[in-house]
Amino acid sequence: MKRRRLVLVGRVQGVGLRYLIAKKARANSLVGFVANLPDGQVAAEIQGNAAAIDNFTQWLQTSPGWSKIDNLTYQDIALTDDKIFTIHD
Repeated sequence: MKRRRLVLVGRVQGVGLRYLIAKKARANSLVGFVANLPDGQVAAEIQGNAAAIDNFTQWLQTSPGWSKIDNLTYQDIALTDDKIFTIHD
């Protein structure tokens, strides 16, 4: 079990990426959240099975949907008690 914070840069807002991220996370039994940042980036925190998180990170690098991810940074962080995956505004 691990938790990872990801920050995505590029064409990541206004293209439905948060909803794709939430759908993929929920389908893989991951919990956490995704949110637009004021500077045009998107941040997500995902928690669950380590292999599922690694696969999720690789999937993001494919620029899913209409997104174009120019840069993806991440770091593993402390676990929380999240029970679901949510989309923040």
